[in-house]
Amino acid sequence: MDRRSLRKQAGKRVSSFRAFFPDEMQITGAAENDTMNISEEDQNQGDEGQTSQICDSEDDSQSDDDIENVFDARTLLNTTTSYSIQVVAGGTYHYVGILKAFAKSMKRIWFHIPDRHEFKLQLHVDGLPLFNSSSVQFWPILDLLQGVVKKPVVIALFCCVSKPSCLAAYLKDVVSELQELSKAFVIKGKQCFLKVTSVICDSSAKAFIKGAKGHTGYCVQTGVYLKHRMTFPEVNSPLQTDHSFEMMSDEDHLVTKSPLTDVGISIVSCFPHNYMQLVCLGVVRRLLDLWIASGPLLCRLSSHQMELISSALVDLRGFRVQTADKNITIIHKKSTLLQSIS
Repeated sequence: MDRRSLRKQAGKRVSSFRAFFPDEMQITGAAENDTMNISEEDQNQGDEGQTSQICDSEDDSQSDDDIENVFDARTLLNTTTSYSIQVVAGGTYHYVGILKAFAKSMKRIWFHIPDRHEFKLQLHVDGLPLFNSSSVQFWPILDLLQGVVKKPVVIALFCCVSKPSCLAAYLKDVVSELQELSKAFVIKGKQCFLKVTSVICDSSAKAFIKGAKGHTGYCVQTGVYLKHRMTFPEVNSPLQTDHSFEMMSDEDHLVTKSPLTDVGISIVSCFPHNYMQLVCLGVVRRLLDLWIASGPLLCRLSSHQMELISSALVDLRGFRVQTADKNITIIHKKSTLLQSIS
């Protein structure tokens, strides 16, 4: 493959997300100290995907000597990528679309789908910090067609220095498309339907999407402070239900009405509990902290036992799942936090 073909291929595959950063956010590149800004001209460009100048330009503006000095794909990003960028809820926002995100998958499976088939959809919402030295963060909305694809895809992307300021504006496009798809849509002459079965979030994102106060907010039951711990001894307190959320019965618990109720998503039953947050990073982390540092002497691990556990954790480093974002480290005797999963 010659240099020009290589340059064309790189220009097609590599895309820049610099247009996502508003004017007030100037993010300095880690390698080249470039300042990336979004310009008004970039914002006004439509969804018509323009081919990059690297691919279309007949004029070879870079000589062969310049190409030989290219050591990073970012050097080839001297192009303008078109995205439909909107200013929404205090940040920049790009909406891909549910059907558009699964267009390739639909083309592959449409002949296996019976008429009047109902697709089951999972929504995923979470905040994603981008830099250690900046508060700029992504708030993507992902979805997963159960039984069709194995990995979720991005259908919307929000970027700001904080979470979206308005829940209704953040979910407006998603709710609007879900309302249309829940009625019916056609794939190659076959009528299909779409139903949201669950919304996957961590504790903070769940409270935001449900329009409720966080998990540290006041509950229906009054807590009892016992042995330096807040306890909730009652077992017959009123439960939260889908109907109570729709009617906004508990005004002290709710901040605003969630737009997801407009598409028939149950605010309680469609939001499963997060196993990693509750068990792995909650109960297990607390137990290990008691065994290592803060618990009674009778239940603490000895130095020899901690060395054995640390050695076993180190041996497991090579077998850690690639998708896991938690690093395995050695347990120290005086550690007050569980470093092995934090």
